[in-house]
Amino acid sequence: MKASEAVANYGSNRAAARALGVDPKTIRNRLAKEKATAAVKIPTIKNRNVPIATVIKRLAQGVANDDANARDRKWFRVHVNDAKPIGLMWFGDPHLGTHTAWDTLSKHVALCATTPGMYGANIGDTTNNWVGRLTRLYADEDISRQTERRLAKWFLAESGVTWLAWLMGNHDEWEHGAEILRLMDIHNRVPMLDWEAKFEIVFKGKNKVRVHAAHDFPGNSMWNITHAPARAPRMLGTDADLYVCGHRHDWGIQQFEQTERGKCPLAIRVRGYKKHDPYARRHGYQQAEHGASILTIIDPAASTPGRVTAFVDIEQGVKVLKALRGGK
Repeated sequence: MKASEAVANYGSNRAAARALGVDPKTIRNRLAKEKATAAVKIPTIKNRNVPIATVIKRLAQGVANDDANARDRKWFRVHVNDAKPIGLMWFGDPHLGTHTAWDTLSKHVALCATTPGMYGANIGDTTNNWVGRLTRLYADEDISRQTERRLAKWFLAESGVTWLAWLMGNHDEWEHGAEILRLMDIHNRVPMLDWEAKFEIVFKGKNKVRVHAAHDFPGNSMWNITHAPARAPRMLGTDADLYVCGHRHDWGIQQFEQTERGKCPLAIRVRGYKKHDPYARRHGYQQAEHGASILTIIDPAASTPGRVTAFVDIEQGVKVLKALRGGK
């Protein structure tokens, strides 16, 4: 029995003490303790979860934002302040690191950075970005992950290339790699998209050329290296002038006429810059010597099929571009 209850029952402290067989002082001490305990206010524990209706509203807003982003990225426009033909160099999978063909890449970067009217596009897999069990492969590399990311930053922001688009390949997407690459674009100048980009290059005079690029397109054929990008205009219905992909470390060019659409789409696969790949060697894949990147010359004033032309020989393509631009 509490002291306060005993006092209430027996009428006084002394009577309660006698009834309980304790000293009256004990009753006073117990009463004081009960009073102190009663003064402590126990906080009400509130459920940290927000109402489910609020959760649904927030999720619905996120989906609406995704819808808006998808609309904005479908045939977004890239404006070039030029009415002359331009060059767009498609850098195949760079895989910047120990097995990169650095002499070739450095030469292509220099040409792209210094040739008037020249732009660049990265087809994806900028670095190896090994993750999971593949992380062990860093033991066979001559650079660390940190150095690999420094190379990516150089390629994006310090090489001098004017980029029209960067794609994120499967290697880029691993373990937040794509988000790290986006953070390197501190001036937010380069469209950096997951896997594919559909955009219109808009020239002075409002001429437009449509480009559909992807790290890879659906479809495969052991007989035709360009099967997937050539299949894209027939099966994806994107009605572009140029289709480009990479990913498979091989290259090819194909052009044909779509009479039903009045177009002559150009289909390209770029090889990339990886050389002496142990994985390719062990699995019997042959290493091509050309097509690390392919230069496309886009002439907005030309009619198909000369609207977009492709050059595997980059130096030759640069000469043609300069001639088309009037020697400048």
